[in-house]
Amino acid sequence: MTKKLTLFVATLFIYILSVKATTQQFRKLSTVPATHAEIYRCIFFDSQGLLWIGSDSGLKCYDGYEMKTYRSNAYSPQLLPNNTVLCITEDKIGRLWLGTHNGLVCFDKRWNTFKTYNLPKHNQRIIYTLFTDREGRVWIGTDSANGQFTFVISKEDTDV
Repeated sequence: MTKKLTLFVATLFIYILSVKATTQQFRKLSTVPATHAEIYRCIFFDSQGLLWIGSDSGLKCYDGYEMKTYRSNAYSPQLLPNNTVLCITEDKIGRLWLGTHNGLVCFDKRWNTFKTYNLPKHNQRIIYTLFTDREGRVWIGTDSANGQFTFVISKEDTDV
């Protein structure tokens, strides 16, 4: 038992020395600014490494340097159907799907465009959770009777 412990400590010591000998490059990121009245509902890292934050005041994108906010206001009333973003997922071609308090939104990052999908029933308007499976189906969790349903991306939906 003592030989195994001595061997383990010696191996650990050599590993620490080898790690210490290499230099690692680190970049200190700035903090994510938030107001006191703002509530963050969800966070999501996309395939490009951007941090997306769903909040009560819209969708926020943080690239490590600055925060950009997307929300409906007097200048862009049709951007989001509701500024409360509860959940985020990404499909296979890099679009973000947002669950809000008033429907499903598809955000095409390449063209910076938003498209709102109004779900048929009133109790399906608040979307609590989203998930994209391997086949590209977007699974939606709502207040409907069974709690979930599938939104299959059709051919016309590929051009938002």
